[in-house]
Amino acid sequence: MKSLHKALALLGTLACSVLLLPAQMLENDLKTLSDFYHVPDQASYRLSKVIGVFGDQDIEFEYNAHNDITRCSYFETDTITGRRNSGLYLDYLYNDKHQCIQKVEYGERAGFPDLVVARRFCYEYNDKGQMTHFVRWNNLNTNPADTSLVEDYKLDIEYTAEGLPSKGIVHFVDPNTFEWYEGFTTTLEYNKKGQLYKRTAINADGSPFESEEITFDSEGQYMLLLSYLKQGSELVEWTFDYDKNGNVSTLGSGGFIYQFTFMTSQPAAQSYYPLPTLADLFLYGFKNYTIETLSYPLLYNGSKEAVATDATNGGTFVYETSKPLGLEPLATPSQSQLVCDDMSWTITNATTAVALYDLQGQCLQVALPIEGEVVISTTTLPAGSYLIKAGSQTFKVLR
Repeated sequence: MKSLHKALALLGTLACSVLLLPAQMLENDLKTLSDFYHVPDQASYRLSKVIGVFGDQDIEFEYNAHNDITRCSYFETDTITGRRNSGLYLDYLYNDKHQCIQKVEYGERAGFPDLVVARRFCYEYNDKGQMTHFVRWNNLNTNPADTSLVEDYKLDIEYTAEGLPSKGIVHFVDPNTFEWYEGFTTTLEYNKKGQLYKRTAINADGSPFESEEITFDSEGQYMLLLSYLKQGSELVEWTFDYDKNGNVSTLGSGGFIYQFTFMTSQPAAQSYYPLPTLADLFLYGFKNYTIETLSYPLLYNGSKEAVATDATNGGTFVYETSKPLGLEPLATPSQSQLVCDDMSWTITNATTAVALYDLQGQCLQVALPIEGEVVISTTTLPAGSYLIKAGSQTFKVLR
């Protein structure tokens, strides 16, 4: 079936896609990159499909009742018969803590009528919920009838004392001897605003492998330039142009130009796009941190409106509504308290993010505690009833 070949070709063609890191994403947001699989409570919309990619290909996303992504499927429609075929899909598997522990890739293989498991991507987390270990299982067999998988990539992730991802050590397996060897070590650096701006990968012998660096505007609101240098190659610089509404309408380098249109009625801050993993960021870098096989960048994307089309490949983005589930239970058994006055609502003894909702389930604000307190100003809120979610607790308040 040619669909898998085209899907893989699409992956290869867009492997040089660039990342734009969202200006709104500050230090605390970078600590949540391990939750790549979960639709956050503040998202009112989630991406359900991208249709018409290169005219005849679609990408579809499915979610479970916990607002976690469960499948990403690639389809191709035969332009003559109209038959729609699946050539590749990814299943997401979870543990009882609702953490994604595996992505399983199914693809075509000669001699098999149905799609078979081609690769497994396995993730481990520490007691803080941070991704600490990644293993890829791959089919390295030259005999099509042999579908067994072996480990061929390993990644160990380290964090700063502040909880920011900082270092990744990569090991590869030799496909001939099946012995492990150290590949490269990737370090991430942050500027004074807490923005991730530099990635450096060093080979095991200390020689440079590749590096990337982001240049922001003077206020740190927009990314202007992404520089990429691979040892033995010339420096590549990607530039970014914005429309009058502050959306990244064009990005590219030389002859590689990507263009996008946007939905004026849908804020980007309330829209969820399925994310690559933290392991992907360490392994493949800024320039490839995009929506699955597409060129739309994700991190530090300062666009104000949700993307409508990828004009370069013709894909149209389709969204569905997403209703919040409430935040995860507090990390400690201590109960939060609500204190109300004429100007604000204050949650005390908070250890996780606190969210404010209207009675229709629309998330209005999400705030992180400072020294155990979250203060929600009521001065700009319309009169009415609201819900405040603090971990496993919910408070109903009247303005």
